[in-house]
Amino acid sequence: MTEKPAGTANILHRNAIYEDLCEEYSPEVANALTSKNLQRQGVNVPPEGCGHWHTINKAAADQKLDLEQERAIAENQAKEVADGMLQVAASSQPVSSASVKPVPEEEIDSDFDDADGDAVDEDAENDELPSLADMYGYENDEDNEEAALDDVLKAQEQG
Repeated sequence: MTEKPAGTANILHRNAIYEDLCEEYSPEVANALTSKNLQRQGVNVPPEGCGHWHTINKAAADQKLDLEQERAIAENQAKEVADGMLQVAASSQPVSSASVKPVPEEEIDSDFDDADGDAVDEDAENDELPSLADMYGYENDEDNEEAALDDVLKAQEQG
C-alpha cells in the first residue's frame, strides 16, 4: 500500500494533479472536478475559487509569494504612522488659558463658519492630537500599534 503525502508535500502533489487535469482536459474541467471533490469532503468552494487556489499555489511554488516580506512592509508602515502620530502629539504645546485672548466679533471671517454657522478655529482643533492609546483605547502599546496596523492595511485595500 502506497503512503499518501501529507502537509506541504500533499499540497504540491494535489497541485501537480490539478496541472495535469488542466493540460489533459482544461482549466474549467480541473476547477469543476476540484470543486466537486471538495464538496464531497464538506468544503464548499465554487469552481472559480479552485482556479484562484491554483494561481496562489503556482505563485508560491515559483517563489513569487513572500508573505513575510509583505507583513514586514505593512508592520513598518503602521509603525511609521504610529511613530509620526506620537511625535506630533508629543510636540504639541498645550495652550494656557492666560495666553488666550478673545477675538473681536468684527475680526471673525465668515469663511471660517462651519455648516451650523458657528465659527471654527481649525488651529485650536488641531492643537491637541490624541495618542494611540486615546485613539484605540487599549492599555497595551502593542495592541494600539496592532490596531493602527489594521487601519493601515484597510486603507491600503481601499486605495
